[in-house]
Amino acid sequence: MWQTPRCLRHIDKKALAIREDRQGSLWVCYENGFSHFSDQKWTFHPSPTGWYPSHQFDIGVLPGGKFYYSCSAMIKGFDVATQQFNRLFKQQSTKRIPTCFGQFSKDKLWITNGTSMGLFDGVNFEPVFDLSEIPFIHEKIESLAYLRFYFFNDIKKIKNGDIWVATRDGIDRIRNGKLVPFVESQKLHVMWIKRILELEDNTIYANSGSAIYQFDGDRWTVLQKGFYIINTMKQFKDGSVWVGACDGLHRFYNGSWSSFNIEDGLPSNQIWDLLEDSEGRIWAATSKGVSLYHPDSDPDSPDTYVIDQGKRVYENSIIEEVAPDGNIRIEFTGMDKWKYTEVDRLLYSYRLDEDEWSPYSSQTVASITGVSPGIHRFQVKAMDRNWNKDLTPAVWNFMVILPWYKQPIFIISLAGSVLMILFLLILHLLRYINQEKIISKRTYDLSQAHVELQTYQQQLRSLASKMSIMEERSKREIAFKIHDRIGHTLALCQMRIESLQKEEWVKYDDDNRLTEVRQTVKQIIEETRDLTVEISPPILYELGLEQTLRWLIEQMNEKYDMRFELNVDRRRIEIGMDERGLLYNSIKELLFNVIKHAKTQHAHVSISREIDSIQVQVCDDGIGFSIDDLQSTIIAKQSFGLFSIRERIEFLGGTFHCESNQHAGTKVTLALPLQSR
Repeated sequence: MWQTPRCLRHIDKKALAIREDRQGSLWVCYENGFSHFSDQKWTFHPSPTGWYPSHQFDIGVLPGGKFYYSCSAMIKGFDVATQQFNRLFKQQSTKRIPTCFGQFSKDKLWITNGTSMGLFDGVNFEPVFDLSEIPFIHEKIESLAYLRFYFFNDIKKIKNGDIWVATRDGIDRIRNGKLVPFVESQKLHVMWIKRILELEDNTIYANSGSAIYQFDGDRWTVLQKGFYIINTMKQFKDGSVWVGACDGLHRFYNGSWSSFNIEDGLPSNQIWDLLEDSEGRIWAATSKGVSLYHPDSDPDSPDTYVIDQGKRVYENSIIEEVAPDGNIRIEFTGMDKWKYTEVDRLLYSYRLDEDEWSPYSSQTVASITGVSPGIHRFQVKAMDRNWNKDLTPAVWNFMVILPWYKQPIFIISLAGSVLMILFLLILHLLRYINQEKIISKRTYDLSQAHVELQTYQQQLRSLASKMSIMEERSKREIAFKIHDRIGHTLALCQMRIESLQKEEWVKYDDDNRLTEVRQTVKQIIEETRDLTVEISPPILYELGLEQTLRWLIEQMNEKYDMRFELNVDRRRIEIGMDERGLLYNSIKELLFNVIKHAKTQHAHVSISREIDSIQVQVCDDGIGFSIDDLQSTIIAKQSFGLFSIRERIEFLGGTFHCESNQHAGTKVTLALPLQSR
C-alpha cells in the first residue's frame, strides 16, 4: 500500500519534512539536502557543508520556488530560479537569533527576526507580536537563541484569531500580542506539548510524545494514548486525522484508529512528516526516505465470520436462545481476501439490531449486557488496514426469553389502555397538525410573494440600467448627428455668406445685413457645439477617456474655481464605447457632487489598470457624509446619484464602493472589467 517513488528510491536518508507550494511543486527536506519535484521530474539539491536544517518544523516553502529553513543560528533559503542558497536574516546578537517556525499557509511562513514573531511572504515581514513584550518568555528562558529548542515546539493561529503556542510547559495563548492565560478548567496540565492541530469543526488537538488530547472549547480530554514519540499530526480533506510517530503511521477516522508500518510497505516505522498534495495523494517522510500511499493497491474488502460452536459462519440458521438477563458474549473473526492484512491486524465494528456501529477495534469478542427480551440481530464487519470494509456483515440471530411480567396477556391488557390514551392524543395531535398546516401555508404564500417582489425589483433595476445605456447611446447618436449634419451645414452657410460679402456687386446695406446673418450663424454654431458637448462630447470617442477628462477638469477648474487633479495609469487601457461613456458620465456626476456638496475645492481623480479591469477613484477632502444617514435633502439627492451610478456600473459587470464619514472626505471607487482582445 505504501511505495517509494522509483526516482527517489536511491535516497534512503532521513526525510525531515515534505511540503507543497502554491504551484503544486513538491519539496522533500532530507538531513543532507532536499529534493524538488517540478516539470515531472525530481531534482536533488545537496545542502552546503554546515547548512543543514536543525528541526523538522523549521521548514517552509513560498511561491516562486523558494525554500527556507533554520540552520546554525540563522534562516537560510534556496531559490530554484537562481539555484543559489542564501541567508534571509542576519543574527543581531547572541540573544536575538532569527528562526523559521515553519509553514503558516502556502503564501507565508512563521519566523522571528530576532525581536518579533511574525509572518514572512518572501519579501515582507509582518510582525504579529513582540517577543520582548511577552512576560512569560523572560520568565522561562534567558536567551532567545534557544527559543525553538527550549520553549516553542509549535505555533498555530486558530480561526478566532488567537495564537496558540506549544511549549515544554503546556500550551499558552496570545491575543493581540499579549499573553491571555487559560482559566484553570481549560488548562492542559501536560508537559512537552509538541504539535497543535485545529480541525474543520473547530475542535483542537494537541499531542505530547505519547498521547493526543482534544479541546472542545471548554475542557481537554484524552483522545488516544500509547504512541511512541509523536512527530507530526495532520488533518486531510476527507476529515481523517493522521499521526506520524516513531512506531508507525496512525489514522483516526469516524471514531476508529488504524495503523501502517513497514509490513504495509513503509520504508521505516519512524514517520517525521505527512502531506496530502493538491492531487489528493498522501506522502510520508520517514527515516529512510519518502513513501507514497496507494489505496488502490488493495481494493477488496475482507470477509467476516461469527464463531458459532467452534465453526465460522456468515449467519446462523437456528435462532439461539439467551437467558432473560440479556447478557451475551459473541466471538467473531475475519480474513482478508488476498491476505494483504494479516488476521491479527484486522479491525472490527459491530452493532445490535439497528443501533450505531461501534468504533473499529482489534477486539474479536463482543460482550453485551442487558439486552431486551425478544429476537435480536447481531452484525459484525471487518476492515483491513486500507480501510476496506466488508459490505456484507456476518449475522448472528438470537432471542432473549421473556420474563413472566412480559407475557403477551399482560402486555395486551396494558396495550389496550395505552391505545385508548394514544387515540385521544392522536385526535389532539391531528388538530394541532391541521393548524400547523394552515400556518405553514400562509407562511409559504407570504414567502413566495416576497420572492416575487424581489424578482420584480431586480427586473426594474435591470430595465433602468438598460434604459440608461440606451439613453447614453441615443445621446451619442444625437450629438454626432448635430455635429456632423447641423454643424457642418451651418459652417457651410457661414462660408457662403463670407464668400458673398467678397463679391463686388454686393451693396453696403446688403453687406451689413449679411454681416448680421453671419454673426447669427456663428452664434448658432457655437451653441450647437456647446449642446453637442453637453449631450455627448465627441472627443470622448475620438481622443479617448483620458483627454476628455483632462478637458472636463480644465473646464470645471476654470468655471467653478476648483482645483481638481487627474492621474492616469500609463499602461494602455482599452474599453468599449458604452463603458467609456458610462465612466465619463459617472466621473462627471461625482465631480459635480464635490462642487455642490463637499464644500472643498480639492478633488483627485485616478484611473489605473488592474489585471482584468479598469479602476477609477474619485477622492475629496470635503465634509463627507454618513452613508447610513439619508435624512437631509442634500445627502438624499447625492445618495440617489450614487445609487444611479452603482446600478449602471453593476449592470456592465463592474463594482461600486463608497467610503465616507462626517468631516473625513469621500472616496468612491469604480471598477469595470476590460474587454477581451
